[in-house]
Amino acid sequence: ADLVAAANFGPKIAVSGRQGLAVTTHPLATQAAIDVLKEGGNAADAAATAALTQCVVEPHMTTLTGVYSILYYDAKTGKTQYINGSNNAPKNMPLKAADMKNLLQMSKDGRLVTVPGYWAGVEATLDKLGSGKINRKRALAPAIHYARNGFEIHPFLWGEIFMMLDILGGNPQSREIYLPNNVVVKPGDTLYQHRAADFMEQLAEGGNDFFYHGDFAKRFSKVVQDAGGWVTPEDFADYQVMYQEPVQGTYRGFDLIGSPAPDFGGVNFIEIMNLIEMMDIQKMGPAWDSSETALKMLQAISLTTAENVIGRYTGKPPSTEKLISKEYA
Repeated sequence: ADLVAAANFGPKIAVSGRQGLAVTTHPLATQAAIDVLKEGGNAADAAATAALTQCVVEPHMTTLTGVYSILYYDAKTGKTQYINGSNNAPKNMPLKAADMKNLLQMSKDGRLVTVPGYWAGVEATLDKLGSGKINRKRALAPAIHYARNGFEIHPFLWGEIFMMLDILGGNPQSREIYLPNNVVVKPGDTLYQHRAADFMEQLAEGGNDFFYHGDFAKRFSKVVQDAGGWVTPEDFADYQVMYQEPVQGTYRGFDLIGSPAPDFGGVNFIEIMNLIEMMDIQKMGPAWDSSETALKMLQAISLTTAENVIGRYTGKPPSTEKLISKEYA
């Protein structure tokens, strides 16, 4: 209860640690990460455990049928690695540019559901980056606990539930969680997700085989196809995470490291910093005190993001080398 009470919009508790530190957007997930560190797990183990916990305590933010990625720096080797567990479009998805105007509705009715990479990313993290001391059953334990035994709803989560009632109320399984007895849950209530607990217990036993090659892939695909979507069990079986070298750049003498293509977050970040490097911020003032600085930063973000999105949608993205170059900036 004390941890949940700390999940608010106000000032956060200052923290420090000599041997480790964990920060997430929910105190229960942070505590799950800290517990793993205390048991001898490394940062990758802790991150995976926290991410799984967030699937339960922050259902508005992430999901086991979503996407997962990790940019991981190993202090012992000095090496940074990137694991991309993003989503794959079904092979027979027939979307064209003309469908763009219908994307919002298609995302609501299930047609745009893609092949999830979340669980494959978690397993890859534990297998390739983890300490070997934390297996998938241990990593899933906090998530299963909070799904089975419940946790207290804080005001922010209640606000997210309230905003999405038109969708949550249209599905019997989401009504079971968020509108038990046809009454909307409220702050202070205990939120239970028994079906999720059952599912994660199966996941703890079967892992990738259960998720991508078993009955779950078939049932998931049928639900999506019944909604008019295109995911198939074959799409699930073909899914593979990507192990990639991060993209790198510089900013005023500092090294920048981020996610490489086909993700564009890291590339976009380096592009933005290249543009900001050409600004005289010492003269203009910081963004929180200078409208000119704030405007130019917003323009840099908008320009680079739009260029990346349009380039990928049209199938003609500029090369990474070009995008992150100082000359292009």
